[in-house]
Amino acid sequence: MSDAPLQDFRVLQSPDAYFYPRAPEAMNGAAVRRFPVAVADFDDDEATRVYLDLASGDPLLTMGHRERVGRWLFYFLHSWDLPAMLRQDIARLGVLLRLSLAGTALCATATVIGYRRLRMTLRRRRR
Repeated sequence: MSDAPLQDFRVLQSPDAYFYPRAPEAMNGAAVRRFPVAVADFDDDEATRVYLDLASGDPLLTMGHRERVGRWLFYFLHSWDLPAMLRQDIARLGVLLRLSLAGTALCATATVIGYRRLRMTLRRRRR
């Protein structure tokens, strides 16, 4: 735990953007996410936040600045797991499908452009 002064302490009854349950097969699906939990925010350089199990007092998740940035730059971009999107599973899957198709189309067009450029370069060298 942090030696920094406690800035805020509250009880969380439902998921937030950092502490939320996932399906067992999902990335981080094995992490325990039961409610209610206590949330302690500390006034340190990292703005540390600790989620505590109310039944046992065990820390379930500790997040500093680096972990929060990683949550948005890695986990969100890989699984689109905002709590609102997780509640609307069909809409989330639709967004993921469209983004996957757009990425596939981008890769295909880049491959075609690269192939044509390479072919043009090889023709010039033969002359």
